[in-house]
Amino acid sequence: EPPQNVVFILTCSNTKNVLSTVLSRVKVINIDTIADDDILNLLKQSGAKTDAAEVAVSCAGGNSTLASKLTNSTFLQMYNNILLMLANLKSSRDCLEYVSLFENKNIDKAEFLDTCVLLLRDISLLLAGARNLVVNKHHLGALDQISSQYTLGAIANIITECLRLKEDLYYNTNVSVVLDKFMLKLAQEKVKCRK
Repeated sequence: EPPQNVVFILTCSNTKNVLSTVLSRVKVINIDTIADDDILNLLKQSGAKTDAAEVAVSCAGGNSTLASKLTNSTFLQMYNNILLMLANLKSSRDCLEYVSLFENKNIDKAEFLDTCVLLLRDISLLLAGARNLVVNKHHLGALDQISSQYTLGAIANIITECLRLKEDLYYNTNVSVVLDKFMLKLAQEKVKCRK
């Protein structure tokens, strides 16, 4: 039990993951998430451009603070470059060109991999026929075109590699090596899909 006049504020997204002994000693306050449309309107009112605000909202997962952070031009450029990479990287010869786009020191490499996973998830949903679950609806045309170049198995393999590489980043692996490995995996899976 906490000492007198001490208050602990605990947060979680699912109370089922909290131990029952803890849950029995707390007052549960449910807070509704802010709707994406409301976050989009807030970002526009604060001066964000519509395209940047739409991308930020789709990548923030209902987190208005994160959405605000993602409205910067560096993130928007990275997002657009990821779409180009997913569409246009054809073989290992193209890897160097795309690695150079993401080696910029201003680009958060974990954020890069998270954004890749989010877009790859949307592509997998399109491949599975679950169009209504796509998060990045504002780029549906581009995602449709990209999805025709992959199989569900390829997307699963690329996402697995993204998650492994994100762990490598956590352990301070050389950033260039992480980007190289990701691009090569992407190219490898794309070549397999064409065979």
